[in-house]
This record gives sequence, C-alpha cells and structure tokens, in this order.
Amino acid sequence: MAEEMERVFATVDEALEERLMERGYRVAKREHHPQMSGTRFTVYTGPKGQIRFTWDGQKRALILRVYRKRNPVMRVLASLLGSLDLDKLQREVILQGHQARMLSEEELVETFVKII
Repeated sequence: MAEEMERVFATVDEALEERLMERGYRVAKREHHPQMSGTRFTVYTGPKGQIRFTWDGQKRALILRVYRKRNPVMRVLASLLGSLDLDKLQREVILQGHQARMLSEEELVETFVKII
C-alpha cells in the first residue's frame, strides 16, 4: 500500500473506531497482509452486527461493509439451507484509491462515518 493510502486508512479507521466504541462496538480483528498488495482490514463487532473496513490493495479501494445480525430464526434457517452468510449485508461503500486522493481527510472520514 502506498504511504499515502496507509495514512488515509489509519485516519478513517481511527475515526470509525472512536465513533463505534461510543455505540458499544469493539475491535474484533485487525489484519495487514503485505503479501497481498498491502491489503488490511479492521472488523468491529457490536450489538447490531459487524462492520468491516478494508483497504483492498489489489483493487486499490477503500471498502466499508455494514452487516446486521439476522434474528435467531432466520440465522437457523440460513444455516440449514447451507448459507455461510448468517448476517445480512446492509450497506456497502466502495471508494477507489484515486477517488479517495481527491477528497480531504475530513471529507473521507465523513464519507465513511455517515454510513455507520
């Protein structure tokens, strides 16, 4: 990952973590894969589900995905039907690296924070 995008990811991730902690979320996983073009991600879990913030180094994109927990009956039904996705993708934002570089840090943070 280019040094600039490392800084952008860290800035947005820090702002997300601050706001999500206030809402009862916590960091469940944080990984960096230099062998995969610098891909890194943070997964937050909380009372309403999971939020995953990713820098995809191969696609050169920042991605925010918000998953909401399904009710217990739907989770069991999905499991019985063979679905590995027990939570529902509610929202997704994909911002290509070249688009991210056109925004100020404040605009980037706002773009992702308003989604959560």
